[in-house]
Formats: sequence, C-alpha cells, structure tokens
Amino acid sequence: MSSSRKSPGFVRSLVLPALLLFALPLFGLWFAGHASDRFDAQVLEVIEKQIGRDTTLSEADRQESLAFFRAVPASAACLGDDAELANYRNNLGDACSDVKQFGWARLASWSLLALGLVSTLVALLCGLAAFISRPFQYGSFVVGWLVLRVTSALQVMGQGALAVWLSYWVTALWLERYSVKLIILMALLAAGAAFMVVVAIFRRPPTDFDVEAEELTEASAPELWACVRQLCERLQTSPPDHILAGIDTNFFVTEHEVRVDGRILSGRTLFVSLSLLRLLERSEAEAVLAHEMGHLLGGDTGHSKRLAPMLAHFGHYLQTLFEGGLTRPVYYFMRAYRGLFELSLGRSRRASELAADRLAAGVTSGQDIARSLVKVGAYSSFRDRVEAKLFAQDELHPSVAIARRVAHGFSEYAQSEAVHDDLQRAVTPHPFD
Repeated sequence: MSSSRKSPGFVRSLVLPALLLFALPLFGLWFAGHASDRFDAQVLEVIEKQIGRDTTLSEADRQESLAFFRAVPASAACLGDDAELANYRNNLGDACSDVKQFGWARLASWSLLALGLVSTLVALLCGLAAFISRPFQYGSFVVGWLVLRVTSALQVMGQGALAVWLSYWVTALWLERYSVKLIILMALLAAGAAFMVVVAIFRRPPTDFDVEAEELTEASAPELWACVRQLCERLQTSPPDHILAGIDTNFFVTEHEVRVDGRILSGRTLFVSLSLLRLLERSEAEAVLAHEMGHLLGGDTGHSKRLAPMLAHFGHYLQTLFEGGLTRPVYYFMRAYRGLFELSLGRSRRASELAADRLAAGVTSGQDIARSLVKVGAYSSFRDRVEAKLFAQDELHPSVAIARRVAHGFSEYAQSEAVHDDLQRAVTPHPFD
C-alpha cells in the first residue's frame, strides 16, 4: 500500500542533465575543426607571403599557385594520400603530425556522439518496452543494463582520453603554452574514472536484507497464523513460510532472503507491524493481511525477487558514476534511463496495489480496506513527526519512549488539520511489496 510524491518535471530534472553526455564530444568536435582551420589559415598566410615575394613567378603563375593553395587546405594535404599532393605534404613536414591529431580528435568526437545516440535509442526502446507488461519490464531492463553499462564504460574511457588531449591543446592553441600539471591531473582523473567504472560493472553489491524483527512461529502466535492461513485459503494461494513481527510502521511480503538475528530465512516472508496491529480493528487488520497475501497471489514478490538484485547493482553503478568526477555526464544519462524505467515500475506497482486491494476487498470488505489505509498512513506520518521532533532537539533523553509519545498524541493529531496534509503526501515504505 503506497502512494506517490509529486516530483519535478521529468524533462527538467532528468532529460536536460542527460544531454551533458554530448557536451564534451561536441566541444571536441568543434575544437578539432577550429584548430584545423587555424592551422590552414596560418599555413596559407605563410605561403601567400612566399608567393608574393617570389620574383621568378609570372603574374599568371602567381595567381595559379595562389588559387591552388587556397583551394587545397594544408590539413587536406596532411590527411590525404593523393600522390599529386605528396610534394605539398612533404614540405609541411612535422606540422602534419598536429593536423593528424586534430583528425583523430574529430573522429573520436564523432564516435562518441554516435555512441551516445545509439545509447539514447537503446535507453528509449528499453524504457518504453518496460511499459508493455511485467515480462517485458524485466527483459527490457536486463537488455538495457547489459548494453548501457558497456556503452557508458566506453563513453567514460573515450571522454576521459578526449579530456586529456584537450587539456594540452586548448592551452597550447589559445595561450601558446601548456601546463604539465594540468595534463597529469586530467590523465589521473581519466584513469581513475575508467578504473572505478570497470570495477563497478563487475562488483556485485551486497543484497542482504536485514530486518529488525522477531520470527513468530505457529506455537508462539497460533491465532495470527490461523488468520493468515484462512485468508490464503480463501484467496487460493500458499501461505507464507515465515511471519516476522517488528515495530516498523508497515506491512510487507517478500520472497527475498531475509536476515533476522543472524539467521537467513528463505521463501515467502510476511512482516507485520506490532504497533499497527494494536491500532487496527480485527477486520481492518485482516484486510491489510489479505492485501499482502494478494501480492503473493499476483506474482508481485516473484517479480521483485528477480528484478531487485539488478536494480541494486544498477544503483551501485550510478553511485560510482556520480563519485567518479569525469563520469558525471555519463551519470546523468544513466540516471535518466533509470528514471524512465522507474516510471514503468511506478505504473506496474500501482496496478499491483490496486489488484491486491481488489483481492483483499473480495475476502474482507472495501470499507475495511479504506479505513486501514487511512489509519496506517496517519499513524506512520505521526510517528515520523514524533521521531523528527526528537532528533531536531539534538539532546540526550533519559528515555526516548517513542511508542508512548505516539500513543498519547495520536488521537489529538488524528483530529487536527495536519493529518489531511500528511495523508496527501504520505508514502508507506515497502522494501519490496
């Protein structure tokens, strides 16, 4: 059971920053062309002066020579292999080595731009395919993750090399000097960024799910287990393998492995909130439990189990890109893809929540579902307020007694105007379903 917060526009917050992926290649492309044009202009200026001072040439020959050199830039002679330009090329000598660097930089910039466009196309296709269905959602993310992590790593390496090249030539061309320290710094940043990205691709982040709770066995909580089994029988789904009880203000089910008190629990696990169970009427609690069992019946937990490890790996990769310095433009691009995929996740999660509500209403009642939603949202919001107020005081309390503070103040809060605003913004946290 969850709701969504309003967020800034997708285009402004995600798409526009993602365009920074193309910033350095575009600058490199422009600069390489600018450097080549400047080289051509300088060579032509020298040649025109030499031809003008050559007294052995007739006026017709002088005009013919000028027309030739004005029609054939020096950079074209350096980069070409035409035999007719061999003499021209040989006369330019070592100067052609600079022009060849400009050509390589131009090629590298075009390649990075093309790679960026291909990555954009893949991201769009995979992102849109995720809206089709749940199987498409999983498959599209697998393809997107496998392809984009490679293209993003190539972008990091290519843009890093281009940044090092520019750190020399920008100052050399415009200031007629260069800084060895700047070049070394850029080289270290580029090498470090490439290393971090490659390591992040192959490093799998920990996926342990630790829960502060106690396992309730059938012997210790027979009435709760009987209620859950009865609801599962009516929904025609298998009951959970484990029931955990804790003080967190939410309910959830998962098929992930769960770590509780150092033990790993596998299979279907239901978490129940002790504080919320005390607050809810029995029929309302049954509605909440039926809702969670509806997630098991609908296959939501199985889908989450397959998808969550890849989302965690992707999140770790994003964090590495954010911290990599030169990798920040690639980070914004990958974040935009993750945001697009999150839109499809939000849509499917809303559909799953509504489906679970319908299933729960079928075995309990719609009124119980509605009342439980309001109570859970209000209680969670008030508890957040109490905890935030305690932390804001920044002082040592002899006894925190959060449960007592919540119990004493909840009735007054429930009758205030603040509860309406909080319920509109409320998000009940679900680790998985």
